[in-house]
Amino acid sequence: MEIQVPLYYTLNRKNRDEKSVVTALQVFSITPINCVVVTQAADAELALEFTQDIIQAVSDKDSIDLAVFIAKESGQPVLVIGEFPSFEAVYEDGTQQEIKC
Repeated sequence: MEIQVPLYYTLNRKNRDEKSVVTALQVFSITPINCVVVTQAADAELALEFTQDIIQAVSDKDSIDLAVFIAKESGQPVLVIGEFPSFEAVYEDGTQQEIKC
């Protein structure tokens, strides 16, 4: 059985409640993230809950492109905080899996 690790995770910037943060921290304890990519400086506060390595991109599309590049180069998933529908894991083949908080 092959274990697949997500390429990146998406998290809506509005998911600042304790339950969402704890769920994300539990997920990242299994598959540690390399860094967090944000599109707004205000998102850095939420990003600091997960890591001190924060990169700001211009748009959500650019943040995804950057996350894919970093994940492929480093071999570790990246968290992207922005305007996304939910907390999701996205795999290299494009498969998306919602993570319930």
